[in-house]
Amino acid sequence: MEQEQVKKQRISLSYDAILKNTFDLCKELTIPFFNGLFGEDIPLDASVVWLDRRTTVDGDNYNIADFYPKIGDSMYVVEVEQDSLDDNMALRIFRYSVSGAMKHSTVSSKYKTTITFPSPMVVYLRSSKQTPDNLTWN
Repeated sequence: MEQEQVKKQRISLSYDAILKNTFDLCKELTIPFFNGLFGEDIPLDASVVWLDRRTTVDGDNYNIADFYPKIGDSMYVVEVEQDSLDDNMALRIFRYSVSGAMKHSTVSSKYKTTITFPSPMVVYLRSSKQTPDNLTWN
């Protein structure tokens, strides 16, 4: 009986929440994590701002990305997934990118609108033969 309760607790773990708490508790890990993830060389003293992850899509419908930081002058959107079973992941990360970009980086004037898109990334915690090397949209 006790082992069954432990199993249920493991299943309900939110790995993105654990990662976010880790970044909150140890800010020194944030930039090295993003440098490693995106292959960049962001200075360790760059500013890190956690942007609002929730974006309204239509009325009461909204998207919530796992991570949406602005580090230095760059924005990122990261989704942490336990496995690659979601066939719509490319579409999801695209939605997070577009809706977040429109919320956080839209600059409009009378005749021009500029939207800066974040660098997107999906982190799969478990991989299999079906796990894609990359996700694309056209």
